[in-house]
Amino acid sequence: MKESRQDPTQLRWAGAECLRGRACEKLQFTHRPGRGVYWLNWSSVDLSDVARRLGCGESSLSSGMTFAHHKVRAGFWLHQTQPEQQGLLDRVKSFIGATPINRHRPDEYPMRDSGYGRYRVYNHQVLSKRELADMSRIEVRDKVMAWLEDFMDSDGSEYRRIEDYFRCLAFSPDDSATREKHSS
Repeated sequence: MKESRQDPTQLRWAGAECLRGRACEKLQFTHRPGRGVYWLNWSSVDLSDVARRLGCGESSLSSGMTFAHHKVRAGFWLHQTQPEQQGLLDRVKSFIGATPINRHRPDEYPMRDSGYGRYRVYNHQVLSKRELADMSRIEVRDKVMAWLEDFMDSDGSEYRRIEDYFRCLAFSPDDSATREKHSS
């Protein structure tokens, strides 16, 4: 009964408002109302550029949150948006397997097939069923918004670690800078 006092739709809208001012684009809202599960997915401007440089569709790298009466979770996904990307996706998956995002704790970011060409790279429980049952709507909103702001803004957050990892994966020196260096 305590869980039912939570409002996942309002929590998702609060999360979207928090993200709008943080260079996030392509906010995507999906849901399964019969199950009371609501998703908010987003791609940052930087990660869209990284996805293009990797040869993927610009929405192939995205973060997201799941809001429900019994949980609040965050994740990061790699999407196969076109069938011809399968070879690239296989190479990226192989690289992630050989070069973990966090070498000190390689199991922290296990790549799991979520179906439909989606691979979950990161999964974090923000609030558990028990925590949701023990908190008011306002307390839940405040806690989730504080977590999301820290997740997006902290240099030590998983979001930054994952973003930096994929930036390094897509890095290639600018051709004009390379030519200038060799001609000197």
